[in-house]
Amino acid sequence: MDHLLSQAAADLTVRSEVEATLSSILQDIETAHQLEQRLVQTNKLQEMQKKYAALKARYDEREAAWALEAREKERLGVQLMEEIVRLSAREVLEERERKELIERLENTTRDALKGLAHGHLEQSTESKNVVRGS
Repeated sequence: MDHLLSQAAADLTVRSEVEATLSSILQDIETAHQLEQRLVQTNKLQEMQKKYAALKARYDEREAAWALEAREKERLGVQLMEEIVRLSAREVLEERERKELIERLENTTRDALKGLAHGHLEQSTESKNVVRGS
């Protein structure tokens, strides 16, 4: 009987050691699983940070391109306004010159008509004098 008791005590000790070992292994597995989950999350976070950095760089490039495009549009707008002002000034000048030319032409025509009328009147008076004198 002592032998059975010793055997039972030994079995109980072995069982306790096995249970303690299994509990320790189970804790190690749970810890490993938690560490794996953290590692996966850390890897995802790092991947997201890399994607964010790449997207931010692309956005910054795009924003710089937008700023450059806006400056170019502004430059072209100023250039267009300058051209409009130049063309308007030239149009005003040409209109003034056209009016002056028309005025000179009208004056020249008026003077020519006066000259013709005066010459015709003198000729008519001379013709009358010639007719009377005869």
